[in-house]
Amino acid sequence: MNCFFCNREISAVYKHHVVPIICGGAKGEQVPCCLTCSRQIHMLFTVKEIADKSPEETKNHPLMQTYIKWISTRQGEFRVKQSKRIKRKK
Repeated sequence: MNCFFCNREISAVYKHHVVPIICGGAKGEQVPCCLTCSRQIHMLFTVKEIADKSPEETKNHPLMQTYIKWISTRQGEFRVKQSKRIKRKK
């Protein structure tokens, strides 16, 4: 199976909730996602922003596109540490 966001083949599938669980999306739509993309999404966007965006909008966001371009050059599965360089503006 491939990750919806980065399209890399993944063995451990994480189900990304289109509407976060905390916003009532526990039984809602989910898309297959790798752990690194899931972590990146939650690092870049607030729960409200995730709930307000479709998976396609999240995938096409400029910050996600930069990440997807980078991760597509990596092979195999690995864990990405949270970057201290990425700071959300509040």
